[in-house]
Amino acid sequence: MKSQASVIPITRSSRHGETILEVNSLRKVFPAGRSFLTVLADVSFNVARGEFICLLGRSGCGKSTLLKVLAGFIPPTSGTVFLHGRQVAKPSPDRCVVFQEDALFPWLTVRENVAFGLKGKGLERRAVEQEVDGFLALVGLNDFADYLPRQLSGGMKQRVALARVLILRPEVLLMDEPFASLDALTREEMQNHLLMLWERFGHTVLFVTHDVHEAVTLADRVLVMNRALGTIHEELEIHLPRQCRRDHDEFLRYTRRLIKVLRECP
Repeated sequence: MKSQASVIPITRSSRHGETILEVNSLRKVFPAGRSFLTVLADVSFNVARGEFICLLGRSGCGKSTLLKVLAGFIPPTSGTVFLHGRQVAKPSPDRCVVFQEDALFPWLTVRENVAFGLKGKGLERRAVEQEVDGFLALVGLNDFADYLPRQLSGGMKQRVALARVLILRPEVLLMDEPFASLDALTREEMQNHLLMLWERFGHTVLFVTHDVHEAVTLADRVLVMNRALGTIHEELEIHLPRQCRRDHDEFLRYTRRLIKVLRECP
């Protein structure tokens, strides 16, 4: 995939509709020896259909824990999460997760990894092949369909991971620092690729990051989390066209604002 340096080729979307995800007074406490550790405390926010939200904060602020609660992997200590008015209590195909590590099955080829989630859906073999070919084309990996994960670069593995969840057509895509381990240029390429796929499919995305430049590049709205209190410290809407260069004054103004907010967080 050709690098696009510092150009973001997608216009920031204004298509968002009704609220579909509601997070109400969420609290998560873990045992810690003879005491307890409060990771999330009174976290509340709503998400509109098709919105791209970045959860930004320092390590240990509860970003990944929040994502796990939204995915249904762990229950909250108190508070509720509703998707379309139905309470989230367990994992579901309408909420898919992309992790920092690609989590591919090392013994399966790229094609087999992408097709894995379609097992048990009653699709004919030819229909599965067509679906997989289509999504491999979208992520630019047709020529690598028969490769094993160990034969791929880090960026290619993450494209496989994206195709594997997108083929399930989730409504909400939860992403936990998926590009953190990539080199700078590959990371930027993956950000642009993700925006292209988001524009095409209209998923609602919650994306965990600790990188302010990544947050400004991707988000319609940034939720900055407070490590000491386990709360959302500030919300910031990003009013920038996505083709804005990353050395543009307005882009840098947003990054400076977020850095200032992070420094203010205990």
